[in-house]
Amino acid sequence: MDAFLHMEGFKEERRSSYESIFSAIPFKGIAAQIFRTLTEWAIEYGAEHLYLQVVASNEAAVTLYQKLGFTITSRYHYRIYDE
Repeated sequence: MDAFLHMEGFKEERRSSYESIFSAIPFKGIAAQIFRTLTEWAIEYGAEHLYLQVVASNEAAVTLYQKLGFTITSRYHYRIYDE
């Protein structure tokens, strides 16, 4: 949670307040439900395939998408030029 709040630019001195708010919200299962709803919408509008691009180190996302039936079909990595 701290990393998310940092990435999103939440001020450090206020993070504990945000953490208490976020921890009080019952998010369990909401990502799967949102994804199922979006999938139904996409199919209704003619989608035949769904593709995701997920950072491999995001274990929560990888696990969620695997539970939803997605499989890994390819991998990629960035090449960083080091001067």
